[in-house]
Amino acid sequence: MKLDFCAICGETNDLNYHHFTPRISGGSDDETNILTLCYKHHCEIHGRKYYDLVNHKQLTKNGIQKAKDRGVKLGNPNLVEMNKTRKRKARIFAYEYQDEVLDLKSKGFSHTQICQEFMKKQYKTSGRSLIWHPVQISRIIAKSKTRKWVVCADKIYEYGV
Repeated sequence: MKLDFCAICGETNDLNYHHFTPRISGGSDDETNILTLCYKHHCEIHGRKYYDLVNHKQLTKNGIQKAKDRGVKLGNPNLVEMNKTRKRKARIFAYEYQDEVLDLKSKGFSHTQICQEFMKKQYKTSGRSLIWHPVQISRIIAKSKTRKWVVCADKIYEYGV
């Protein structure tokens, strides 16, 4: 039954609905199939004897298959295009900073020191943050070693060495 407190301990925060018969197995959201529990007790129910009776991995697989059978498309249909855009932005970002990174590196700056310099100058990262991490510097250096850049009509073209 749907309550505004845990049926076991009376807790009123972080409540979950426990289905006696999982929805994937034909159970409903009807009050006769639901028990309100706090997170702790819900975990205990799923972690002990109940867990032995219900294979959650299989329930998840069955639920995904049923969704596919109904025509639900899982995942992001624009993912390929989004990845192309993300990679293009990363190349442009690396190109824009590579000269300054390589210059500071040649002067003996560590990756952390380069990050500190960029933060002092308030350079934004590719994620539009002002916080730089050494791995970003490493990636810019790696791209500069393995690629050559050509700028033409506001587009950056790269080709391997």
